[in-house]
Amino acid sequence: MPASSKQFFPLGDRNQLLLSLELPEGTHLETTDRAVKPMEEAMSNRSEVASVAAFIGRSSPQF
Repeated sequence: MPASSKQFFPLGDRNQLLLSLELPEGTHLETTDRAVKPMEEAMSNRSEVASVAAFIGRSSPQF
């Protein structure tokens, strides 16, 4: 059987990275926020990163 030349998903046109942090069920949002802050700061300090957004307690918007 020949290999398919079709592409199932189009190539992305955005340079984007999604990180997911999961803490134990019942963790307070403030605790989660404190855990995320160092990741936000580390990413923001990289010259190649244009912007950083964090969504605490809910999922990111669907694009």
